Amino acid sequence: MRRYGPAPPSPAIARANGAPEVWAIPEWSGREDFCVVDFFDEVSEDMRADQARALLARYGGLFVLLCVAVVIAVAGWQWQQARNNKQDQRVAGLFLTAAGEAAAATSNPTRARAIADFQSVERQGHPDYTALARLDEASLRYDSGDVKDALVLWDQVAGDGDIPVNVRDLALVLWVQHQLDDGDPAMLEARLQPILVSTNVWHALASEEMALLQLRQGQTAPARERLEALVADPTASQSVRQRAEAVLASLGG
Repeated sequence: MRRYGPAPPSPAIARANGAPEVWAIPEWSGREDFCVVDFFDEVSEDMRADQARALLARYGGLFVLLCVAVVIAVAGWQWQQARNNKQDQRVAGLFLTAAGEAAAATSNPTRARAIADFQSVERQGHPDYTALARLDEASLRYDSGDVKDALVLWDQVAGDGDIPVNVRDLALVLWVQHQLDDGDPAMLEARLQPILVSTNVWHALASEEMALLQLRQGQTAPARERLEALVADPTASQSVRQRAEAVLASLGG
């Protein structure tokens, strides 16, 4: 303990002088402020704990329900994803089977079986495989001599806004391609115009068909210019460039 003032006399002297024996006061050693801070920290912690218990008592049930709802939602999403994946795999299997039969089809009876398989794929309602199955069915019908129904199918795919644009444009290219010899040139050219832009994935095929339509109408100069551009186009496929070179050779250039 720390003593304040002059050192006290010994107890005996103090008693002799009639003074009290206790001269010392408690020593705090500089801890007054710390003790106050510690006291308020403990009070604050107790208040926070009381508030947390009050919130838990008031909203605890709601929080539990929210957690359960989140778990159920995640589980439902995962189940739906697994179901969709399983459905995708099943439809893909049907499509691959039909495509294999179509590749091996060499007669109308075998083409008919492949057509039936593609129609089975279409009935599944899968947005991607349905469009592809209709394109392949149209090709089989055309090869079987059913030109009218084939053209109808290609035109239907080309005009279906729910189908990806690249697939729609391919259907339009095929629709024009199978009418190059006897279709209305003005109508075919009008349908091809939107696909001729360089950013379209099918622009080289569309340009090739446009050149052939021009040759059919005796427009040799613009056709030759278009074919030469195709030969020099690095984005055109090798088969398109080779066909363009062959037509140029037949024109003597």
